[in-house]
Amino acid sequence: MLDNTLNAFFISRPYGNIIKANKAACQMYGYSEAEFQQIGRSAIFDTESSDYQQGLKVRYEKRSVKGEFIGLKKDGSKILVEVFSQLYKYADGLDKAFTFINDISNRKKVETEMDLLINNTEEMFILVDKDFVIISFNKQTL
Repeated sequence: MLDNTLNAFFISRPYGNIIKANKAACQMYGYSEAEFQQIGRSAIFDTESSDYQQGLKVRYEKRSVKGEFIGLKKDGSKILVEVFSQLYKYADGLDKAFTFINDISNRKKVETEMDLLINNTEEMFILVDKDFVIISFNKQTL
């Protein structure tokens, strides 16, 4: 079932050993499932990032975390990823992490470009939804 999702999905031990990776994870990062099992979590995230370290701390304390982190692909490139990870007590009595990851690099790029566009004009700019509810506006509107 999880091999048919568009989201990268991992089952891992809480300290980083990857047990299972789906096809989307392999496509996103460029590793095979066997390679994931060899390299572990530390090879696919920027573990030096304070956001990442804080995210791990939150997951250990609350048993789940959702956040944006820097992912590291096999080819060395970096991607922005949104992560949801939850610790579960598995049938064997051991904790395992179930983690979903989405590549949000393109979305973040569009958001940045949109922000530059609407905030670098002399004109007022108001963004509304289909019901004319204001979603966003630029500083010239104030």
